[in-house]
Amino acid sequence: MAKKVVLGLVLVLMTTAGLCAQEKAAGGKAAWNTFSPSIETSKAIINAGIGFGFAASGYKMGMPPISVSLDFLKLKNMPVMLGVFGGYRTQKYAISFILTEVSLTYTEIAFGARATYHANFSPKLDAYAGLTLGYAIQSLDGDYGDLFPATSYFVYGVNAGGRYFFSDKIGIYAELGYSPFQVASVGLTLKL
Repeated sequence: MAKKVVLGLVLVLMTTAGLCAQEKAAGGKAAWNTFSPSIETSKAIINAGIGFGFAASGYKMGMPPISVSLDFLKLKNMPVMLGVFGGYRTQKYAISFILTEVSLTYTEIAFGARATYHANFSPKLDAYAGLTLGYAIQSLDGDYGDLFPATSYFVYGVNAGGRYFFSDKIGIYAELGYSPFQVASVGLTLKL
């Protein structure tokens, strides 16, 4: 599944690059080398939303991922922003074990860095593709934790997303991609 998502994102980026190159060759403004007017003058952008993901094998999703990201550093001469992210979710695990029922809740807090490459397709739409790298700290609530220990892990992923702004400051966003923490996210976005 992850390989298919990554392959799909690569194909979308390659197609976008090809279309943008044709536009530049025809004398137009290169969409691949400029920020969308919707974010060109902003100093920072905050996303806050709810994620959709998958639970590990044998687990059930408790609280879905709640995530916040802040893109705040624009690189010179290219439409790339650097930022940070944070998130929270729970997973539940239940199993019958030696004449007893084992019920565990794993809580995860993730944080890290992200980089996004932006394309200029529309004045109100900010389309981007990104990379994520971070760490998730996992804690355990329940009996028999020695048999089913909490395991912290590195978070890595790729995504493609977009922000649509209703006004000068407020809009909505959606992201789709692959990460051990979440595979999709939707919510509100705010320009600072």
